[in-house]
Amino acid sequence: MRWLDTLYVRLAPRARVFELGWGELPLVAGLDPSLRAREPDPAAIRWTRARVHGRLAIREGELESPDDSLPAETRLARVLLLSPREGGARGLVVGLAAWGDETFAARRRLLARALDGGLAVLLLENPFYGRRRRVGQTGPRLLYASDFFAMGRATVLEARALLAWARTHYERVGVAGFSMGAQLAGMTAALVPWPVRAVLVASALSPARVFFDGPLRADVARAPLGEGGLERLRDAMERLSLLELPPPHAPALARLVGTRGDAIVPPADTGAIARHWGAPVRWIDDGHVSAVLLRPHAMGQAVLDAFA
Repeated sequence: MRWLDTLYVRLAPRARVFELGWGELPLVAGLDPSLRAREPDPAAIRWTRARVHGRLAIREGELESPDDSLPAETRLARVLLLSPREGGARGLVVGLAAWGDETFAARRRLLARALDGGLAVLLLENPFYGRRRRVGQTGPRLLYASDFFAMGRATVLEARALLAWARTHYERVGVAGFSMGAQLAGMTAALVPWPVRAVLVASALSPARVFFDGPLRADVARAPLGEGGLERLRDAMERLSLLELPPPHAPALARLVGTRGDAIVPPADTGAIARHWGAPVRWIDDGHVSAVLLRPHAMGQAVLDAFA
């Protein structure tokens, strides 16, 4: 449904990003591949609230980000844990946010089938989103290019810590995401030192594929990046490609879902990731938007399959 993606991009309010330019240039970098061999410290989650809702037990918590290069106001990471109210969960999946996803509502919907299937779901609030915004930031619109790279790096480091915590409580653990969340889930799975389940839905190879080859290129503020800035930014984003990282330790535990009618993320990217990982792909006849609106169960079902 490419037409729905095109209509969404045309009608949705445009949010210009990087309007204040590059920011802190040393932060415009990728992740250290040596993370793959380093055991992450389990997240020290402080649980702040607990309640029940229907068949679910819900806990809210917070932790200090393991990435101390973040601005001070973004370092407190918030999480939401959803698990079956009765009986133990069969495993836990960490759900990462898509571009602009400042709340937990969309991911709860995408992962509802996994919850119904007896899994626990742990959702992370991204740096620079929601209550973790930078001072002066309006909504999810990132002010600096360096904020984008810092968000990706910190999210992966935080997801590694959450997976390490989960392994002390659950026999089976995994990480999942849609769109940007999928790419970050793929990076996380590649950069932990043990096998982990990974579910990627509509994942790009790199952010450059979305911000420079697709309709979102109109969202990038050009003038603040200076002469030749767009080319430099594209090169930096290309270095975040999943092809630059090794496959996860157990690609057979991965599940990739591709969107054939996608006008925002190139469908061919899912095939490239699958070939690099040696992982299976499930194709759905949807675009980026319709996959969320009309087929939200696809992600939850892929998670259940990964945990089967």
